[in-house]
Amino acid sequence: MRRLAVLLAMVAAATATADVVHLTDGTRIEGTLKRDSGGWTITTPAGKTVFVPDDRVWSIEKIGGSEPGDAEARLASLRRAVENISDPAAGVERFARFIEQNKGTPAAREAQKDLETWKDRAARRMVKVGGQWVTREQHQEMIRGTLAQIEQARELIKQGRLRDADAIVSRVLAIDPTNAAGLYLRGVLAFKEGQLGAAKKCFESVRQQMPDHAPTLNNLGVILWQQKQPLGAVAFYDLAMAAAPRNRQILDNVAEALSALRESDREMQTAKRAARRFIEQDAELQKELAQQGLHRWGATWVTAEKLAEIKAAQEKIKLKIEQLRQEYEKIRDRIAEIESRIDANERTMRRIVIDRTVVDRTTGGVIQLPLPGLYYDLRRENRNLLDDRAELLAKLDTFAERVRAVEQESPVPAYTGLHRLIEVEGTPLPAMPGDAPAQPGVPAEALPPPKIRPPATQPD
Repeated sequence: MRRLAVLLAMVAAATATADVVHLTDGTRIEGTLKRDSGGWTITTPAGKTVFVPDDRVWSIEKIGGSEPGDAEARLASLRRAVENISDPAAGVERFARFIEQNKGTPAAREAQKDLETWKDRAARRMVKVGGQWVTREQHQEMIRGTLAQIEQARELIKQGRLRDADAIVSRVLAIDPTNAAGLYLRGVLAFKEGQLGAAKKCFESVRQQMPDHAPTLNNLGVILWQQKQPLGAVAFYDLAMAAAPRNRQILDNVAEALSALRESDREMQTAKRAARRFIEQDAELQKELAQQGLHRWGATWVTAEKLAEIKAAQEKIKLKIEQLRQEYEKIRDRIAEIESRIDANERTMRRIVIDRTVVDRTTGGVIQLPLPGLYYDLRRENRNLLDDRAELLAKLDTFAERVRAVEQESPVPAYTGLHRLIEVEGTPLPAMPGDAPAQPGVPAEALPPPKIRPPATQPD
């Protein structure tokens, strides 16, 4: 009984002196703290040990007694944790709480200097750009400078000077890692280098800031198509059509996608929804472009004269394809004849094997008669027939390619299988004060640049 009382007293004492670590995800852990490299080791009242890295610590509430050295370590941890804060008010709150929890310690007096710095940032409404705190006026100047660099990078990409453009984009993103224009151009550059994963990540970052930016949605669709995810690509194309109705390049990509979908994929709701939207928007676009003398041909556009030439060529192409179809059917019929002949020969051979077994009337024993020459003739014939069948089947395998080759004889192929990225013309340029509202999804050259929604503050 006395031993139980001692254990209960120890648990009560541990609970009474436990500290509280508040985490960035809103949860908390109670226990005895010990400073370790890169974070804190917490021993809970139940005896469980938990390691928490500095970047997950929001604040530390010291309930039990502490040594001055403990406060110094917590201050160092707090300073590391606030490096990721982009809201000055949050820094003020955390240092004020630290000072309150560690009154009278040298660490608290040292933290007062940090508190004044954060108060000054809050009072001056400073913002954090690329790890640097600047005033709003300075930020506007940086944006103006960034715009010039983005425009320079766009021109370099148009000229094919990708390495020079990448160096400029890198400088922009060093100033502001969330710069949507920089991220978009980095995605374009990565795509041109064949780095689909990196390009996808960049465009996804732009989408987080601008969910309805049609060029970004289109480009994510192009990447998914290349990654052999057709329904995922069609879903992004559908979003792009909704964000920028009647956009010619987006609709051309949708035409390519819908023409290449497997029959089973066409029955999926994603494909049906995209097909309905495409039909509605493409009908309107065809009316618009008809006034310019352009007409839809597969996934591209041609003049009336070219369309007439294509239709004349199509008649010849249809005739060739019909001839191929007839040849295909003849081969199929010949294969069926061969297979029927092989089956008949095998039945005859099985009957010969059965019939050669007889009973000797004198002895009553079973006798196996020699196989007649007919059996070997039939077996030889079947081997030849199987060779003929294999040769004909190989010819059948070439017909799809032969048909595609004939279809390519059109002056303008209806479908090429290529999906086009919206490149620098879709760059989401940030708007300066006084600019007119943007229309998402329209090329940057056509309208005032779209305003970029600032990213949500990330937890430290």
